[in-house]
Amino acid sequence: VFLKDICTESKPDGGLYEHYYSIETHKWESWESKVVGYIEPVPFRFHQIMVPTATSVLYREMLERLAPLRPCLFVGDSGTAKTLTLETYISSLPVDNFAKLKINMSSRTSSRDVQTTIEANIEKRHGTVFGPAAGKKLIVFVDDMNMPKVDLYGTQQPIALLLTLLDHGFIYAYEKDIIQKNVKDLQYVAAMGPPGGGRNSTDPRFVARFNTFYLTKPSNKVLQNIYNNIIQ
Repeated sequence: VFLKDICTESKPDGGLYEHYYSIETHKWESWESKVVGYIEPVPFRFHQIMVPTATSVLYREMLERLAPLRPCLFVGDSGTAKTLTLETYISSLPVDNFAKLKINMSSRTSSRDVQTTIEANIEKRHGTVFGPAAGKKLIVFVDDMNMPKVDLYGTQQPIALLLTLLDHGFIYAYEKDIIQKNVKDLQYVAAMGPPGGGRNSTDPRFVARFNTFYLTKPSNKVLQNIYNNIIQ
């Protein structure tokens, strides 16, 4: 109803998915119009190259609007820039407001590994309440999220720990008396490939906590544009 009331045009020229409706101009605008020029990373590292495309602008826009409200998960095959897109978004966040943590999952990752890593990046605030430095949020990027092995009972232990954190906001201390640690101000983003090739199906109860997006491989036209920008 809202869009029907404010739209001045029934549909954009071209495909719907290549456009967005601008509240400011009251017109359909193309994602392509928001693409900025390629900036070479300094120092130059090949794995940090990010040539903006209409698709990457779309993903970035979704992250900026949705990630502060609910965890976001990018799913896609190798070569779809899942990790790079998320890392670029995270690196753009103001350091005065955000602390950053990346957890790379593998078949050998245990729940204790994940908990120890998170605990190393939070501090005691008062009582049993823990969190990042005062005034900050800790944005936790879980890469290759579905890589942990499935145990005898069909559980991925690191995922079970993260599910507890997401749902209940606490973990239990290993060091003494199984004290409950209430963890505040954590924000999550994640990436994973489809099941297969060592990647497992992830607990749907956990995935349901995320805004989930499937990233498709770039077209030949987009790939040509990317390489042209790099070569030039």
